Amino acid sequence: MTQRLDLYAAIAARDAQAMLGLARALLGAGWTIGEESWGRYLLLTAMLGAHATGEREEVQRLWQTYGSALYADGKVPPAEFYMVKLK
Repeated sequence: MTQRLDLYAAIAARDAQAMLGLARALLGAGWTIGEESWGRYLLLTAMLGAHATGEREEVQRLWQTYGSALYADGKVPPAEFYMVKLK
């Protein structure tokens, strides 16, 4: 629970480096079946943090690693699609 609160605080502070680091760590810890929405939130937060810190390759790596598992049905929302395609 503390990690979630830390992530929310990083987002509120617009701390891109912390957003990337915390979201990436929480993604790496995994999520359970039924918590896909939390995993998607983490993925989008990590990708936004990566973009904001200039780590464009990390956005693609995150998507390659977690995108297919979180969007197994292939229905990718516009925000995530945009984030992946943003250069």
